[in-house]
Amino acid sequence: MFAPSNIAILPLVSPMLELGHQERLVSQFLSELNAGVRTAVITYNTSSAITSLPCGNPPPSSHAISTGTPVRTIALVQQNGKNLLYALGLDSKLYQMTDKSLIVQDPALNKVPIMAIAGSDTHLFVLTAQPGGTSTTSYALNILSAGQTKFDPTSVPIDPKYVKNAQMPTLLTAFGPDVYVLFTSSAGQISDFLLDYTPTDQNHQYGVAAQASFSASQPIVSLAAFPSHQVFLLQAGGLMQSIQISNGNQVATSVLVTDPINPPLSGNVQNFTVQTPVPTVPTSGSTSLSLPGTNSSSALAVGTPAPGTLPHLYIMDATLQRVLDLQVAQGGTAGGVTPPVATATASSNKGGGGIISSPSSKLQLVKQYASSSLFALAVVLALAVILLACGCPSPSRIVLSPCFFTSS
Repeated sequence: MFAPSNIAILPLVSPMLELGHQERLVSQFLSELNAGVRTAVITYNTSSAITSLPCGNPPPSSHAISTGTPVRTIALVQQNGKNLLYALGLDSKLYQMTDKSLIVQDPALNKVPIMAIAGSDTHLFVLTAQPGGTSTTSYALNILSAGQTKFDPTSVPIDPKYVKNAQMPTLLTAFGPDVYVLFTSSAGQISDFLLDYTPTDQNHQYGVAAQASFSASQPIVSLAAFPSHQVFLLQAGGLMQSIQISNGNQVATSVLVTDPINPPLSGNVQNFTVQTPVPTVPTSGSTSLSLPGTNSSSALAVGTPAPGTLPHLYIMDATLQRVLDLQVAQGGTAGGVTPPVATATASSNKGGGGIISSPSSKLQLVKQYASSSLFALAVVLALAVILLACGCPSPSRIVLSPCFFTSS
């Protein structure tokens, strides 16, 4: 990667040279080596849109979020112009996240087990499961206004007709007024489907606007939504797909990137010494977006960096300990697809309802944030995704950054 200049090969140095002069040559050699490797890594990072964290002062301790109740999912909402974080614990209870601890929410919000949460604007959407006395379970989509202790009256039960053939609601995502509920089957023989809930009357009562069925080769672990009813799906094996939500049978298509995304180099360039192995540049990857090893329900988030701009998709990469910031590629549309209108393909259905195939989404990399030390904890990676999606201006202070929190 780098060859120091104007330095003779040391074994050929004349034995007549004084020891002090040899030591100066060695010192110069090591200095040029260190500087050269650092320059080469910085050049690679710049060309690959990599920001290595932490930069500047190290971030605060992650002790408060690495102890206590394990966190399954993190969601962000707005309260009076400030960011408010909620967390779903592995105990199926709802918490508020502060810069010091997790605060369990009012018992009225934790009467029944919580399966999933998602935030949009000033509302938190909460999927609950109420076990029945006859071995049946009823589900509800609850709406919580930021900072409140009771669910809104616009909360709705999920029609039992959708809970059949071993299918059940498992994940949520939301964008604007639309809330998408994913139904999957433990049997693995039935297509998954997404319900699009949106306010349907003057009382803002939520109802089903569309149902889209599709097949996935592996379980879906995370969802995120763009405008124009575009939903991104992350499978357990790392495959990223997208689907355009409309009634009928759909084909989820691969998410593409304009160019292969270079992985971050191992090690911290600021701490490089001659004893540190020189980082090597891996071979280029694929233009089909895949994140093997990432299984968090908080792996995907959508945010708008500035008012009036197109939304960005933020993705947790647990294997390479980074967060990807992507936007629609040039020539795309605000809905996040190119184009945002699905096309019908031939079908054997005699009723005339064909299979709807959305075109592949094409995204381009804006930035990637990497840290092998800071992002060692999955919950910290999840916080980083939320931080970037909410537009906080200081990504170097990912962990417990003050811009995450309101006063408790």
